Amino acid sequence: MSGTSLDGLDLCLSEFWEEDNTWLYRIEEAQTLPYSVEWQLKLKNSIALSGTDLCELDRAYGHYLGMKSKAFLAGRKVDLIASHGHTVFHRPDLRFSLQIGHGGALHAETGCRVVNDFRSEDLALGGQGAPLVPVGDALLFPKYEACLNVGGFSNLSWKTQNHERRAGDVVPVNLVFSHLVQPLGLEYDKGGELGMKGELQAALLKQLQELPMMQRNFPRSFGREDLEKEAIPVLNSAACSVVDALATSREWMAMAISKELNNNKIRTCLLSGGGSYNTGLLESIRAKTDCQLVLGSRQEIEFKEALIFGLLGLLRVLGRENVWKEVTGASESGSRGSIWGNP
Repeated sequence: MSGTSLDGLDLCLSEFWEEDNTWLYRIEEAQTLPYSVEWQLKLKNSIALSGTDLCELDRAYGHYLGMKSKAFLAGRKVDLIASHGHTVFHRPDLRFSLQIGHGGALHAETGCRVVNDFRSEDLALGGQGAPLVPVGDALLFPKYEACLNVGGFSNLSWKTQNHERRAGDVVPVNLVFSHLVQPLGLEYDKGGELGMKGELQAALLKQLQELPMMQRNFPRSFGREDLEKEAIPVLNSAACSVVDALATSREWMAMAISKELNNNKIRTCLLSGGGSYNTGLLESIRAKTDCQLVLGSRQEIEFKEALIFGLLGLLRVLGRENVWKEVTGASESGSRGSIWGNP
């Protein structure tokens, strides 16, 4: 799994089994491999590449994923490798989303069966191609009414009063914080400490709340394109200090997240993703909702998405549904993903 924040490649070696129609799991080992500066730049700038250069990067990144996976496995045998890849484009309005990291190249490097490209068929059927994680939320973490992943974007999946699953992206988080602290030579605002020193700027908050992306109905999904087109120009033009922009952005995020928790009458919510470590953000959300926010274990916080893509890959080779129409908005649910290599 490679997230939009470009903080590294998540590798998660997991075992799944069923008991009494319930999926269980065990994480054998997990680690995040930081990207080199070279790979960070390649992935960050991939959106501007020509078609030929993007195809070349797709294959090169697939071989890179394969080599890193092979080294991580260190000779251990697995049934399959499920790879999300790295998102370059996400344009559900045009029915495409591109995650590079070619499955054939990954298979060639490892000799393992590979499942990737989980989104394309859903998009062809009119869906958002996202979010995909809610299937895993429902199957692996059923004791929580909702799961909130706080990453580059925050996405929420929840069980409705009718026991159906709903989900969608709520608001940008880590990508905004990282952008704001760049002028300070920082990669992120550790624990939200800088933001807690700032003061709320009412005019900026109003602008952020009124962004067109925030007016879309669920199911919805955001891409880096939405952030750079709408939110970043507003933040860049704000006449305030970095700490005030951080404080205001935190309030914007907390209000958006708590609104969804409250409107959907969610009582328990499992938190995961790097943004879960932002104490300031969590305090702001808790102040606005009675929902119990539960921090998962370190492995759940840092590797829950990678874990779930493993399950999605397994469901694909078993021929079971791993993408739900009620979550993505597609015309039908199904077993999605491209399979490379034989069992």
